[in-house]
Amino acid sequence: MTAPIRKPSSDKRPRLRAPDRRTTGRRGRVARRSASGVQPYLGGTPTALIAEGTLGSRSLVFLLRDLLDREIEGTLNLVDERGKRHEIDLVAGVPVALRSDVGIEPLATTLVRLGLITIDHRKRFGRSNASEDELCRHAVEQRLVTASQMHGALCHRLLLKLERLLSLGEQTRFSLRRQAVAIDEPRPCNVLALLMRGFRRLAHTERANEVLGHLADGELSLHPRADLRFLGLTDTERDVVDALGAATATLDELLDLGVGPPPVVRAAIYALAELRFLDLGRTAPPVAVPSDEHVTAGRLSDPGQAPVERALVASPLYDEVDVRRRLDEIEHQTYFEMLGVDVGADIEAVRQAHLRELYVWHPDRLPGHLAHLRAEVARLCVRLGEACRVLTDPEQRERYVEGLQQSRPDAVHEPDIDELFARAEVAFRRREVDEAEGLLVRVCSMDRHHLNARALLAWLRAEALTPPRLRLGQTSMIYAESLEILDAVVREDPNLEKARYWRGQLLKRSGFLREAHADFKAVVSLNPRNVGAEREVRLFEARQPRLEEPAWRRWLTTRRHGER
Repeated sequence: MTAPIRKPSSDKRPRLRAPDRRTTGRRGRVARRSASGVQPYLGGTPTALIAEGTLGSRSLVFLLRDLLDREIEGTLNLVDERGKRHEIDLVAGVPVALRSDVGIEPLATTLVRLGLITIDHRKRFGRSNASEDELCRHAVEQRLVTASQMHGALCHRLLLKLERLLSLGEQTRFSLRRQAVAIDEPRPCNVLALLMRGFRRLAHTERANEVLGHLADGELSLHPRADLRFLGLTDTERDVVDALGAATATLDELLDLGVGPPPVVRAAIYALAELRFLDLGRTAPPVAVPSDEHVTAGRLSDPGQAPVERALVASPLYDEVDVRRRLDEIEHQTYFEMLGVDVGADIEAVRQAHLRELYVWHPDRLPGHLAHLRAEVARLCVRLGEACRVLTDPEQRERYVEGLQQSRPDAVHEPDIDELFARAEVAFRRREVDEAEGLLVRVCSMDRHHLNARALLAWLRAEALTPPRLRLGQTSMIYAESLEILDAVVREDPNLEKARYWRGQLLKRSGFLREAHADFKAVVSLNPRNVGAEREVRLFEARQPRLEEPAWRRWLTTRRHGER
């Protein structure tokens, strides 16, 4: 019989029970535990409570990054210096709800800032004394905003509230409980933007100086798999990113380029380093991309170690054609096929599959040029939620399987080429490289003229190689095999947008900038909404005058620009 857990009173802080030396063993264990920042729970033995400590030893932004890395599901409790509680619910390490009295701007102000309502509507909101939930229902019922737009606004408000919590003092205590989070309507926060804002605040700390001092000796560049669209970058930070994406550079060279004030540039580099978006050009092979699409960040064992172990891959890779295809597919799929699980998959596997699908297809993760598809993608998420609800309930699942066997006795069948390629694309979006490559090999063996499969297979194999580090004017043939395949595909069909875009990326990494620019221009002509290709064209044309100048003239121009 276990002893009941005593709940601490609100006016008295919970205290740690002194460790029993008979159970702790060596004295050094206690010393190392106290210096680690995140400490195991010592009072009582509730299995749900897995860590506690103070923000003085582990600041909140680092704590949130660690929880994101470990994909923790549970509740993070914070008790500030005034005794006020703040509870953050986490699913796969991503904050989805906050129970706190922290104050931010009114709901109407948020809707105006996001461009969802007008100033006149804001005045109507301002005269109302209703609660936030009532205001949300009123705005949707009056068709001032759609349900999906309101959901996105509430997710943004969660980000603003969590940003306020980043200012909590060092004496704030935290405790982490691993438990199932039951929320009717989760509102996932854009955790990458939150972490970017948090690390930006720490750019003046001693750790930031140590990290930047370590980076000052090497050449910096963006990791080829890094996706920066969800970081909420400022204009100056975008200029820094553009400079890093164009060519490798040292920290001093970036400061000399004059892309922004030196403190702002240093803060941007530090934040990108802590988020693992930078590539330091190490000789060791890169860490493989995680098997699912959740954003992860490696944990540092040594504070002086370079804080770039792998890149964050934060956004799904699809366009409007993929969305339409997914919407058509789901109308003819079973619940098992929707989530990509076997008929015998257990409940935990179904839940994990649902989280993966939700992470890829949630309306809030749509790129800006696909905002007009939010309603369709929201309906898709509703169908996925229905599939998860039925398959995780034993009784409903049994009835569903019985009905499925009666209505579709041929549910288990040998997949055809189109189905295999569709599964490969889904695995590619989930970053499941090995599974995607195996499916693409099967497709190519069944049909050697399947151009999309050949192009995607060449791109996947090229991504597995270590990108070369080149200066302007240098070239590399590391991607020769993949480029040969993509050349053949483009010769057969010059209008394949993805094949030309991938070839342009490989040509750019190989140092053939003009050839890559031609491919990117062709992609923009095929699809003007391709943001990646348009950005590459803009960057090339912006750097074109510098490419034509001698080295000494480029240096003089850079120095003059920096002085201004």
